[in-house]
Amino acid sequence: MQITEVKVSLRDYPGNVRAYVSITFDSAFVVKRAKIITKPVTKLPTGEYTKDGVTPLAPDAIVIDDKLYTVAMPSDRNPKTGKWDDIAHPINAETRAMMEKAIFDKYFEELENAKNNPTEKTEE
Repeated sequence: MQITEVKVSLRDYPGNVRAYVSITFDSAFVVKRAKIITKPVTKLPTGEYTKDGVTPLAPDAIVIDDKLYTVAMPSDRNPKTGKWDDIAHPINAETRAMMEKAIFDKYFEELENAKNNPTEKTEE
């Protein structure tokens, strides 16, 4: 399975969603409405970051300005439980790592493009 396309739509408004993502596999299957979100983290005395105040994050975690950047897969609220369930998601660590790398590579590329080529906002 190969990732053949990643589309990132940046968001710049209050809240924790930084971008919406579509990812295509083998030019044949697309997963839409994944999100890049941020979660607050704190810095331990050791210099490592943590979400729960105790357990350090993985060394490859992306932390910017005391916020953990992560990929949230598309989800839907379960009407019986009220909990959010993933609609589609990788089922092993290798696939998740491959997807996250492709998504974050494209996200940071889009951020750089937006910084270098600012567009004027138009009212609709």
